[in-house]
Amino acid sequence: MKADRFWWSNFSGATPWAAVAVVLLITAYVNETIALDSLSFDSQPLYEQSMSEQGVSLVAAATYLRARTGWGVPAIGFALVAIAAVLTALFVIAQSFKDLAIRDRIRGSITIILAAAALLAAAIYAGESVISEPAVTSELRKATMHRTTATHAVAMSTMFDTISYLVFLLLLAAASASLVWSKTSAPTPASLALRLRQTRWLLYAGAAALVLRAIEMHALYRWPSVWLSKEMGAAVDQMALSLSTAHGAFYSAVLMALYLPTALTLRMRSKSLAIAAVGGGEQQEAWLAKEGLSLSPFKEMTSLMITLAPLLAGGPVSKLFGALAG
Repeated sequence: MKADRFWWSNFSGATPWAAVAVVLLITAYVNETIALDSLSFDSQPLYEQSMSEQGVSLVAAATYLRARTGWGVPAIGFALVAIAAVLTALFVIAQSFKDLAIRDRIRGSITIILAAAALLAAAIYAGESVISEPAVTSELRKATMHRTTATHAVAMSTMFDTISYLVFLLLLAAASASLVWSKTSAPTPASLALRLRQTRWLLYAGAAALVLRAIEMHALYRWPSVWLSKEMGAAVDQMALSLSTAHGAFYSAVLMALYLPTALTLRMRSKSLAIAAVGGGEQQEAWLAKEGLSLSPFKEMTSLMITLAPLLAGGPVSKLFGALAG
């Protein structure tokens, strides 16, 4: 039992960080293989066309208005929901550490800070290697949006990249904190049930933020199409959809890596408590149900579907949103 407690209190908190590290490595390998940053084109003719045609008619003004509001709505939504996700993560961290002894708090905090610092360093120094932007989309914005008063949108989206990483870090820190236990006392069924609920809170808040982020990225990537011909605009729309789908898939993978190991570890701990209390068989299931720790297939299926929400948002939802936004 002591060895079991040592494992849960010292190493289980590292599982979500390890899972996300695997996701980052796989994504970086795929990114290097498909070499998105090598896709380029001559953007000078587009610059000349966009400068000569912009702002010349009511139709053009209406088109630019739709493009700006199409980006602005999910951008505002992402900013607000990201704040909610950050607050949720901080609340879960505080709740998880509340009942721990000072020494356990320090130990857990050091582990989380070191893991967060490693992930932050990877984001700062190798972020482009994980998932890079094609040169073609960057050049499109330089040929259009960078030459107009809409440059604030490009700068804002860059800031949103930073916010996304902050949300990742805090959600991971909160998930890791929910797996930190005292060395001297075993968790109670009530505390386990609370941490399972908190893990779902992290999932819901993170999914909501990343869904809006995927839609915002699609709107930003397709924005340059308003300066182009119908044929070229359609090509830009296709690129925007491909990229938002790719980012949505990455966000979904991060959510899975964050949620599944954490929930599984808590479920395993629940099973250990049940076995220690009543043994196995039907008595175990009855004890789990009585303590609010029973496994609900519907809830688990719902949680798995929620992890896929950013992927769906980056693909079909963004396409629908783009059609409605014009």
